[in-house]
Amino acid sequence: MSSSAPPPRASSWAGIPHDVLWSAFTVLGHREILSGAGLACAAWWRFARDQPALWRRIDLRASAPRDEVKTPAKVCDDSSGWKAMALVAIDRSAGQCKAFWGRADDEVLLYLADRASCMKSLRVTSHYDVSSEVFAEAIENFPLLEELELVLIADAYTCMTMSGQPPTNSWVPTPGWSCSNPLVKLAAICTISPCAGTVPAK
Repeated sequence: MSSSAPPPRASSWAGIPHDVLWSAFTVLGHREILSGAGLACAAWWRFARDQPALWRRIDLRASAPRDEVKTPAKVCDDSSGWKAMALVAIDRSAGQCKAFWGRADDEVLLYLADRASCMKSLRVTSHYDVSSEVFAEAIENFPLLEELELVLIADAYTCMTMSGQPPTNSWVPTPGWSCSNPLVKLAAICTISPCAGTVPAK
């Protein structure tokens, strides 16, 4: 996936030393780089695009409100541009991505499987939009994988149709399930989003 076009030039910001810019971007995090700071000027955009090391450990999880406990449902990205950000971040890692933490669906997982063979840590949140086949195929493409966390987030409507219980997926690991890589540490979590929307009218 190609990155978006660079923003207009802003000479007053373009002269910031790269080591200073690196430190600032590291503190801000990937979500802010992709949606804010990385778009401030053409020089910053190019720097963020051309530094694969900056994207070796991609963390696109949303920030939970400061006064609330950070739970899987509250850090799942429900913004409209979550997938575009994920694909751009993977592109910018240029095959060097060792960790991906954030929301994913079938498309994002397959994109990772094709471009992140050195993946060691995969923490994925999904609104039940990852199929069993794609999930299995993706993790088999990560021979160095050491940590795998899968969080399934159900919306309010789905839970109501299931009598208030989180839905189950056939691909959620069962006691007899095992990954071909014995070093993988697996955690599977089912949770309910507190702000997943309203029940559609009948």
